This record gives sequence, structure tokens and C-alpha cells, in this order.
Amino acid sequence: MFGRQPTKSTRIVVLTSVFGLVLAACGGGASPDADVFTAAPRANDDSVEIATDTTAVTQAPTEIASQPIALVSEPVELDAEPIEVTVTLTEFAVELSQSAFDAGATYRFVVTNNGSVGHELMIVGPLEPGMGDMEAMDEAALLVIEEDDLPPGATVETTYTFPVDGEIRLEAACYVPGHYEAGMKTQVVVAG
Repeated sequence: MFGRQPTKSTRIVVLTSVFGLVLAACGGGASPDADVFTAAPRANDDSVEIATDTTAVTQAPTEIASQPIALVSEPVELDAEPIEVTVTLTEFAVELSQSAFDAGATYRFVVTNNGSVGHELMIVGPLEPGMGDMEAMDEAALLVIEEDDLPPGATVETTYTFPVDGEIRLEAACYVPGHYEAGMKTQVVVAG
């Protein structure tokens, strides 16, 4: 009994069984509507066939969403085209085609640098003490287009949906050193 080598078919059956046990051990709750793929050897054949079975093995998510989920209090039309907003950057001004936005609505920002130097655009809430470094500001910003992407004459398009948090007051500004202090900012309001 111990001196014989297992046949190829025996190995496949054993490996299939071990694989099935591993899947069962890793799986979570079952759903009767899901398909499970199992390997089954064919008669007189060394190949493996994939067959489906209606017994389900499900797996819990392995990742947690990195962005917060906003709850929508009113229906939002998901197939609606984004609302276009033009943003013009010059020395030292930020001009938007509109400054009031609806929470939950999707906007396409078309940002053009009409200035002679590079600019950036950040839409950010009121700055709190201690948020002076750019890394902290980038993390706090709702929308960021970096200076490298907005050299003189460049146009960048981006789409953004404002969160549904009631009314919030924000700034659209350029934080390239000296630009904000020179007045390159404008107030925006999101209502929802």
C-alpha cells in the first residue's frame, strides 16, 4: 500500500478535494443564486474540466472603500450629463462661470490657465490652524489640479460630484507660493 505511486487521476481527485476544502474554509455565507466553479476529472482523461454547481461559496470583501460614502437625501439622476463649469485662472484671479453648486450634482470643470505663469486649482473648505503645509491641504481639498498640469495656456477638464453635507462654504484658489496672498481665490457655496 505504501510502496505504490498514486496515479495521475488519484492526484487530481486529491488535489481537487484539498482545493475544495480550502475554498470552503475561506468562504463566508452562502447565497443560493451564486455559481461555484469546481474541478472534476473526466473518465479516461488526465485533463481537468471546470463545471458549475448551484451551491454557493461567497467571500467577504478584502478591501474597505478608501473614500467616505455620502448618503443622498433626494433622488439624483445618475444618467444626467455633468453640468459644465468654466474656470479661468490669470494673475492673480480665479473666475468661475458659477459659484453656487448643488450637493449630489455632477459638474465638469473646464479649467484654463490664461496667465503667463503656472497655476493650480484647489477647491477646499475653510482652512484650520495647523493646515499650513501643502500635503495637508491637498488631503483636505475636494478637488485638486496641480501646477504641473496647468502651465500657461493649458486647459484641463475634470468631473466632480460635491458631497451631500448640507450647505458648505468653500474656496476655489491657487496655492502656488504668493498667488493666494495676491488674491487668487474666490468663494463658492454648495447647498444640498
